Amino acid sequence: MVDLGVPSVKVPGPPGLVVPASAPEPATFVKARRVRSFDDVVDQVRGAIIDGSILAGERLPSERELAEQFGVSRATLREALRALEAVGLIEIRLGARGGAFATEGDVGRHVESLRHLFDVEVAARPEQARRFAASLHADNATWVAGTAEDLATIAEAIPRGPRAFLLAMAECSRMPLRVALASAFESGTDGRLTSTLTTSEMKRALALLRHGHRTECRDLLFRLLDRSHPGSGT
Repeated sequence: MVDLGVPSVKVPGPPGLVVPASAPEPATFVKARRVRSFDDVVDQVRGAIIDGSILAGERLPSERELAEQFGVSRATLREALRALEAVGLIEIRLGARGGAFATEGDVGRHVESLRHLFDVEVAARPEQARRFAASLHADNATWVAGTAEDLATIAEAIPRGPRAFLLAMAECSRMPLRVALASAFESGTDGRLTSTLTTSEMKRALALLRHGHRTECRDLLFRLLDRSHPGSGT
């Protein structure tokens, strides 16, 4: 991961971008909650991009500045930036004039729209919505290439909890639609469909992937996720 320790600058947006006559106030971030600091960093930066506090083409503050604002380690910050890049909200550029830049945010807006649609489904048909989310997360296992880099990404996500683990699985599918859907499923605020997996269960799934048993991994994850929500009857 590139070190983003370059002073913050603004760059012009892409051609055709309409910039407000008066620029919005710069995004301000608060300290991330210690128990879920990775999620808080992702949520705050995503929100700032979606609501226009950070404009398309704008460079985010340096890695050092962001780590200080959030009160997190650089390792945690880099993982959060990596997740934001995976869903198309930022672009990380190399070189002396590099850094993390906000994109057009189209994927981010799609994630937000998908989340709202999913919330409606949860309210109207909670059982079907739960099984759909479990199926999507489980199926991602069959799309993981199983490279050393993929397996390391998934392993590094396990200590951060089920959400980070499932998003890492989606990221390693190399399919933006799967990443967007997984992000939408795991970004709800009411907790009714928050996925729950124990550390040992995530390690079991990873062990199956390491041995090339993608179908078995998918079946295991579906059983675990299908029973992991209230109302599943297990």
